[in-house]
Amino acid sequence: MARNERGQFMPGTSGNPDGRPRKVEPDMFEDTDRDIFFEIDNEDIPVNVGGRPVKMTIRKAIDRQMAIKAASGDIRAIIEWNKRRDRYIKKYAQDTTATIEQLVASLKIVKEHPEDVTDDYLNALKVILESLHPRIQYLFDGTRLLH
Repeated sequence: MARNERGQFMPGTSGNPDGRPRKVEPDMFEDTDRDIFFEIDNEDIPVNVGGRPVKMTIRKAIDRQMAIKAASGDIRAIIEWNKRRDRYIKKYAQDTTATIEQLVASLKIVKEHPEDVTDDYLNALKVILESLHPRIQYLFDGTRLLH
């Protein structure tokens, strides 16, 4: 490391040529830790609801408490609740879109190759259709392929 007569580093050189060491994240996602987390997360605990104790999972109790805080005006709880809601809505939309795409492809098979379609296949399509939101069911109601 080159320095001048005043002890300063020369231009273009660094006093720490290797740089700052990277932060090492602790490995907290080992299988046993994850299993313990989910075991605790699904434990039932007594929670006071309307003046009486009700058993619910820890996860549900945490969500309930967050909703109550958000409803009472806690800004952090509102932000977190909205993030979670948006994430769940996005996931629901993606899942529903995938289901509709599969349903459309399956209905195409029913229409183009009716001789290859079994009653079990039609029943499976009917179950998928019934699992969708009523507005989406209405879109497929005109097909009459499943009725």
